[in-house]
Amino acid sequence: MKFLMTKIRLLCVVLITFTGVVDANPAATKDYADLGDGIAQQRLLLQELEDLHGRYDHQLVEPLQKLTMQQLEVNRLSDAANSIDRAIQITRLAHGLYTPEQYDLLQMGIDVEIRRQNWDDLDEQIQHYTWLIGEEFSGTHVERIERVMWIANTHARAAFLVDAVRRPGHLIDATRLNEFAVSYAHATHNNTSSLYVQALYDLTQKYYLETRAILGGGTMGYELRL
Repeated sequence: MKFLMTKIRLLCVVLITFTGVVDANPAATKDYADLGDGIAQQRLLLQELEDLHGRYDHQLVEPLQKLTMQQLEVNRLSDAANSIDRAIQITRLAHGLYTPEQYDLLQMGIDVEIRRQNWDDLDEQIQHYTWLIGEEFSGTHVERIERVMWIANTHARAAFLVDAVRRPGHLIDATRLNEFAVSYAHATHNNTSSLYVQALYDLTQKYYLETRAILGGGTMGYELRL
């Protein structure tokens, strides 16, 4: 009986503590509910636009971007991936396979896959985006440098999150693309801008990361030395 009463007292303490936490922060519950309402409203807007213009009209892209961000806020990662993928497909149908209208959408899609820790899809998407910016880019030299640096820094960010097998590849690609951005800035006479200075600084950081990995030895150090 004494043991039972002790367990009951502990349970009461837990319940009181939990209730206190919930009551102490009602705004958090309300904010989450508001985000859910926002997602529902955005879905309703999308349905209305579909009814008016069709399922593949380009007017759906911006609302889909907003829906993606809302879904990320409440950690609905699979829903966010579906929303941004649909926005990308609509943009390709409306403007073509290689047009700049999809650049920001592709970056958002890559960010979603990092959040999902879906490394296979991340590899596929980042490789495609790298090819697109490298081979079919449309825009100014400065814009191209910015896009390449975004990809390089995304590889560096992914290197801290992926497993040991994938990590060397991300570090190598991060450095290689950063080196390309610096060389490209020289070749296009953009080597006096603040963007160039930032690219140089970022490159030193990547060299530092590689050096640490090499000195650390192991499989990763070996692959980076090749």
